[in-house]
Amino acid sequence: MRTSTAIIAITMLASLLSTAALWNLMLQVQGVVKTGSYDPEITSTKLIISDHCQCNCTHGHGEGTIETDPDNHLRIYIHIDHAHHNTTIWLGLIISNQGTIPLKITRVETNATNQETYVYGPYQAPGTSQVWSHATAATLPYLGYTGLPSPSLQAPQKLILWIKLQPIHHHTHCHKETYEVTIETKPFNA
Repeated sequence: MRTSTAIIAITMLASLLSTAALWNLMLQVQGVVKTGSYDPEITSTKLIISDHCQCNCTHGHGEGTIETDPDNHLRIYIHIDHAHHNTTIWLGLIISNQGTIPLKITRVETNATNQETYVYGPYQAPGTSQVWSHATAATLPYLGYTGLPSPSLQAPQKLILWIKLQPIHHHTHCHKETYEVTIETKPFNA
């Protein structure tokens, strides 16, 4: 009996030592772990300039251009050729969720004064909405808007933002102005 107990003990000890030796080996694993992607994007823009100018400007009323910042795809610049104290600017933005993580728009930063943000949606992309395709200075803002932070924006949904801006300077004569508008977002659960 002593011999069999000794053989069993030696076998168990050898087994434990070989198992312990395996735990000391370095294991190297290479692989790719994919989580969700976070990719909000401005996919369309509109500029509506309401002008009640009583100055002697002969041209350029209601004209402006939009430029996207190449380093930040959620920042744009609006260049207005003839702005004055009665100018009202409506900037329309379609924000699309190009990623897989739900997101929300938390803030709109701008150098214009009296900024108001009206949020519509979310809408399923692709598609259009009456609050986008038929918008004019006289019809904005539409009923049914929400404020910021926005509702959850799932992929591939979109939100429509109408941002009302007033000129930086309160000149009574026409002048050029540039406005910077930055959209701030974060994951919906953050």
